Amino acid sequence: MSKSHVRFAQDTVLEPEHVQVKAADGKSPNPEAHIGLLSIHHTYHAEIPVVHSLSSKVTAQTPEGNVSIKVLGISPTEKIKIAKPTKGGGKYSNIVTVEVKTTQDGPLQEKIYVLKEGSPKHMFEVLITAKVLQSHQGNPLLKDGVRMISRDRDDDDVPEWPGKAVPPDVEIDVDGKPDGNDEDDGGHEATGVSDEKNTGDEL
Repeated sequence: MSKSHVRFAQDTVLEPEHVQVKAADGKSPNPEAHIGLLSIHHTYHAEIPVVHSLSSKVTAQTPEGNVSIKVLGISPTEKIKIAKPTKGGGKYSNIVTVEVKTTQDGPLQEKIYVLKEGSPKHMFEVLITAKVLQSHQGNPLLKDGVRMISRDRDDDDVPEWPGKAVPPDVEIDVDGKPDGNDEDDGGHEATGVSDEKNTGDEL
């Protein structure tokens, strides 16, 4: 079976970039933040910078149904000075810290909510995306602001019996132990010699 790998062009610069929230457009109805290439069965923390005009007092929440991404907290609000204020008022910025658990490989896409305090109807969503790699597909490439917290499972470790699949040539006795030597011990200790053969030797 061939194994797929992530390949880059020779002139590709693989230096970490900052996580940036891409504004909503015709292709994506929500702002989007790509956090990089992650390894499967790991836990990461990612800092997501958000700019908005909701209020100086905002909170962040994890939507119901999220499996991989959970909001851990939000930074104090900073006001951004702009030359031409928009109709909605001044611009504000916050950093939302999230936990990301990579339980399966492939594209990862989940949302978080940023809400105005006391007025949950005033909110917007940020779509967080990543590419999760299996252990044989290459090394992770994290954006600045993303760091690994723990390795939840090592795919290179080969589990030993018991507790996993039993090899097909190993039989299991009533005590759940592998028995590859005796077909039927007849209630005696396993000696490798049957009663029938002992009888023949005496004759």
